[in-house]
Amino acid sequence: MAHGWQKSHCFVAVYDLSRESAVQAVKYIEGTLSMKTEKLGKDCLINAAKTAMNSKIIGAESSFFAQMVVDAVQSVRTVNDMGDY
Repeated sequence: MAHGWQKSHCFVAVYDLSRESAVQAVKYIEGTLSMKTEKLGKDCLINAAKTAMNSKIIGAESSFFAQMVVDAVQSVRTVNDMGDY
């Protein structure tokens, strides 16, 4: 019985350690590697949209759809409680 408990305890400990490592990695990416989309420029956003939508269906018209997606995303703004963007 104790042997089974040890395996469960080990699994939970490894899970907790993995979760904490993932949280730290996300915080690092958010704080160090991320940047506002305004700084990237529209060309960079269009290329990202093309890559994300790359398929045989959209492939031939990827520029058209990428432009549409970027225009739509740039038109959306998040406003805080103070009315600031």
